[in-house]
Amino acid sequence: MGSTAFDPLTFGYEWETFLTGRNMIPIKSDEVKRLGRKLQAEIPETRTGTDHIRGLDSKFLEIRSGILSDYQGLDGRTREIIGAIKRVCREKDLVFFPLGSHPLFGKAAGYHLHVGSVYSLKVAQDLARSLTPYVPLIAAFMANSPFWGISEPPGGFKSYRVKYFADWCSTVIVPVERGLGQFVWGNDVLVKGIEKPTVEIRVMDSPLSVSLLAEASIFIVALTLNLAERHGSGMIDRNTYMEYVVNRRRAARWGLQALFDWRGERVPASDILEELVGSVLPAARKLGLDGFELLEKMVRKRVTQADFLLSLYDGGDLHVYTRDLGNLLERERDPFMDFLEEAPELPVAEAESAEDMILSHITIETPFRLLYESLEFPYDFIEDVVEEFRKRGLVKVSRAPEKGILLTRIR
Repeated sequence: MGSTAFDPLTFGYEWETFLTGRNMIPIKSDEVKRLGRKLQAEIPETRTGTDHIRGLDSKFLEIRSGILSDYQGLDGRTREIIGAIKRVCREKDLVFFPLGSHPLFGKAAGYHLHVGSVYSLKVAQDLARSLTPYVPLIAAFMANSPFWGISEPPGGFKSYRVKYFADWCSTVIVPVERGLGQFVWGNDVLVKGIEKPTVEIRVMDSPLSVSLLAEASIFIVALTLNLAERHGSGMIDRNTYMEYVVNRRRAARWGLQALFDWRGERVPASDILEELVGSVLPAARKLGLDGFELLEKMVRKRVTQADFLLSLYDGGDLHVYTRDLGNLLERERDPFMDFLEEAPELPVAEAESAEDMILSHITIETPFRLLYESLEFPYDFIEDVVEEFRKRGLVKVSRAPEKGILLTRIR
């Protein structure tokens, strides 16, 4: 790939955020559209608009940064946009609510970062493949959706959005042999060269901290730049790919407490990130960021935005919690920064194996389809594990012409 991969090096983001009334219910689609048009007219270079929320008569306010080239531009423009949004919300008595999910309804809100400009689709595909092993690390430090309405226990996962593949808008990367690239929409990492000369990283939860947004963005841009300098094809072997899909699930559950499979060993995600933060720092400095103060503190303590949200929840009424959280996020000072100063260091969690993940999803006549859709592990891998379960007497396998393979757990 080489440094000529970027011509020039640019980046930009799309940040999905909720707008609610004082009752914390997302406002109607037409109201979000009007507010989006107002913001676009006020700051036209951002192209801020709306995006669909599945299952609700509402839309995300999608903040679009426009083309950026350094940290100062990123941080300045983001704060300008947020200032305008909060001013309009005060005028209209609305709440700006940037989380990876809405505590009362779930619904996946994401932060999508485009890195470019990459005018060769072959090079872009190589970059996307190279990023694959790092996707769970990015998901871990951006975890910000520990609530998913009444259907899931608060904090069961640090990122329910990643667990549920962002309502099928950030799904597991499907490996493609070099030379056979096609346009695919919705994976954790996408090649967008057909319409935008960029590689798009989609796995991240929508952040509540503007400071984290800026540092995380520069970290990912610098990481991508480093990968481009390696001149590799990005092709990954079976073991590396399986590490990616399993680590992705662990990142969703544990955030920075996750224990990863990494190059054949078990390594805390925080240790891997600590090394990566140091290795990308020279590239980050070229982009105008002197150091990753916030990220380093998060990694050292294994604390994420999800842990901040959970620290505020006392197990009571979820609607009251959501209202109080909305009030807190309206303040000018970043509450996550204050929390991080006082937060204790969290321990490394135990690593659930891929086999245990599969077995935990099998109950009575569980369709193979449901098993796959819950985990998005490769078909062949799931089938081999299920066969081993059958031999060990853990599951019974039956077949139905209309439903396919059905699995029943015996013990």
